[in-house]
Amino acid sequence: MLEHFFTGYPFFMMRNEGLPREKVTNFPLLMTAYVALQRYGLLPKRAERPMNRWVHETLDAYVAANLPECDVVFALSSSGLRVGGSAQQQGGVVCDHGSTHIRYQDALLREEFRHWGMRFEGILSQGRRKSMRKRI
Repeated sequence: MLEHFFTGYPFFMMRNEGLPREKVTNFPLLMTAYVALQRYGLLPKRAERPMNRWVHETLDAYVAANLPECDVVFALSSSGLRVGGSAQQQGGVVCDHGSTHIRYQDALLREEFRHWGMRFEGILSQGRRKSMRKRI
């Protein structure tokens, strides 16, 4: 039932997934560069989050612009904002968040670190937690 699969990874990394080549579109340049820079220690710590976000937002924009007509889109939260909008405009739905909500992850990790007497910076800054509470 899979119509198409978009990925930021090169196809060779998907070969064990059993997907037919003609149903896979790769957009690997940015993700490959990001992973390589990380793997070889060439990506400064302060640049990791901004680059990660840029890589995923660029993939999201690419997929949204090339999304075939579909009823259902499965998209990870970091790569699906524009894709979700495109799918909904076509009358489709978006599924598969892929992970627990970031607020839940942050609270769970804070609790565990506190339990073990360890310091935890948090996933979300205080201001970010407050702004997310207002939206939900």
